Amino acid sequence: MTEGKVNKKLSLLNNKYRDTLILTWKKPIQKGIFFPFSTWTTGRNRLYQEIINRKLDKKYLYFIFMDGDFILKSKSQEEPFKIFERYLEKYLPAIGFPYFLHHKKSSDEISAYYEFDGGFFAIHKEALHTQFPYYDNEDKLNWCYSQAYFFYLTSILYQGFVLQFNLLESINKNSSYYEKINWGYVNNNFIKSIKNKDFLKFFKQESPPNLSSLKENTKELYNYHFDNNFLSKIFNYKHPLWKRRLKIKRDIKNKKFISKCKLSYMGELSKKTLGIKITNLLFIIFINLQIFWRNLKLKIFINYFNNAIGRIGIILKKYSPQLYYFLKKPLDRLEKLNNNLFILRFI
Repeated sequence: MTEGKVNKKLSLLNNKYRDTLILTWKKPIQKGIFFPFSTWTTGRNRLYQEIINRKLDKKYLYFIFMDGDFILKSKSQEEPFKIFERYLEKYLPAIGFPYFLHHKKSSDEISAYYEFDGGFFAIHKEALHTQFPYYDNEDKLNWCYSQAYFFYLTSILYQGFVLQFNLLESINKNSSYYEKINWGYVNNNFIKSIKNKDFLKFFKQESPPNLSSLKENTKELYNYHFDNNFLSKIFNYKHPLWKRRLKIKRDIKNKKFISKCKLSYMGELSKKTLGIKITNLLFIIFINLQIFWRNLKLKIFINYFNNAIGRIGIILKKYSPQLYYFLKKPLDRLEKLNNNLFILRFI
């Protein structure tokens, strides 16, 4: 997933053993899925949808999900992606990932975790359908919540099989700002989705990162796939978290739109019918109209607010002159502050 610039190193990965799917959300490119007005969560789900549509889950053992501004590094001269693949083949984790900035680092070659950053990770094909799709109902609250629910699910189902490869490091060159996570809210909401409370012992009710106990490499005896019959005994399928995820799965199966923003799908349709240049121009116009509309609504609100302050001032001056002159300065400052905030937002 990227704005529109493609990591040049990805072209080195294309061969008969790999496929590369690129999703852009700001600028369309020739060989990629254009998915504008999407969130980090809905972008990940769109890639999952493409995996299913192309039946790539029947072809590959692992799927690597990666943000476009991430790079993979190793102290070895060997290509880092090859080292990463070799680790996956050797240890066969449910989910594997390199060390990242806010993770705990161990001197061991590998360590097991509950938590991991969603910017770069690989997932086994059996775990793919259990972990995906991401829950997208809370993107308006915080884009990080979907990843929190994602690794909370791994803590229940794959404890000891979520592995960090400590000799590799992923680096995010252009980290975006996210709102602070309300861990209490996320923890409690996930707990409410658990029907069988015996499984609460596997769930850590605290902000990550948390170390897990490393399991022996017994993948040949372990199945990463969990069907709905099994999962429904652990989780409450009437909870919004599961209702929404199950709906997305049904929509993928029935070849329907899975993102709530239907305009996102117009991006790819426009690219195919009108071409890249016209599509890029259209969506630049759309984005600027969206910004203009938001600022127009803000201006209308500020006008109403300032008019209200003015009317309050007239009433106070008439019926309580002493209170009016006492409040006049702070009310004038508030009106000026509102106008300044609008100008800053518009810029």
